Amino acid sequence: MSRHIALSFIALLLTTQLIGQTSFDSELAIIDSTLNQTNFKLAMARIDSVAAENPELSRQAKLHIRRGHAFGGIGQPKARLEEYLKALDIWRKVGNEHEQGNTYLSIGNTYWDKDRFDEALVFYRKTLETGIK
Repeated sequence: MSRHIALSFIALLLTTQLIGQTSFDSELAIIDSTLNQTNFKLAMARIDSVAAENPELSRQAKLHIRRGHAFGGIGQPKARLEEYLKALDIWRKVGNEHEQGNTYLSIGNTYWDKDRFDEALVFYRKTLETGIK
């Protein structure tokens, strides 16, 4: 792990502890930072570790989204889409329309990136129907 990434992790942990976030929120912040630094393999390993310790459905959905982002970063659009669809299924089960909307947007972006514009538009419309802007 590079010194920069290690320092970022420490800063995130301290920040999340100061503002009272849960350890899961801290883990998500670290995963997000790792994804933003395009260290997708490290992010995947961390996602897998956190997923094993957090079986609650909403948490699993959040991790599927991030796993989808990581697959997108390493050029695996099929796996990216599969992860987003898993998250969408969970959001539907738990009745979280806001997160359904966010997930529709991610699915639309995935189709857009694959030049499947008609399918992307279907999901962008679904995003708008949920009120996500």
